Amino acid sequence: MESGYKIGEIMVRDVKTTFQGDIVTLAARKMADEKIGCLVITDEDKVVGILTEQDIARKVVAEGREAPATLVKEVMSKNIIHISPNEDLHRAVELMGQNNIKHLPVISNGKLEGILTFKDVLAIEPALIEMMSFKSSVRDMLDKNK
Repeated sequence: MESGYKIGEIMVRDVKTTFQGDIVTLAARKMADEKIGCLVITDEDKVVGILTEQDIARKVVAEGREAPATLVKEVMSKNIIHISPNEDLHRAVELMGQNNIKHLPVISNGKLEGILTFKDVLAIEPALIEMMSFKSSVRDMLDKNK
């Protein structure tokens, strides 16, 4: 099944990044300032992880860690699920649903090209949300905005 949208046409190109040696407090401040839900973690232009709001909530706050004393590399997700800019949006939604993720880095030839989020999918093709495993939380969010 194809949606007709290529990832390279709809991805956000201005990806916010940080380094694995940064402290969580600085990363969280950057996310708050930029009004984003994740940062891609890079090391010499190579993607080595992703840090999401959920990572901070579950691995820092819920565990009682001190954010100013916790490094990003200690709590970032290292298993990077990513997609190529040439793939179809339908494939991105499959990956998000299968892996229960809401942020999908777009990588081509080992280089970070962009990012696609579930909010991007909602804006472009809301019907595809049915394929995502976290759709109940998305539905709750949509219902609150009505």
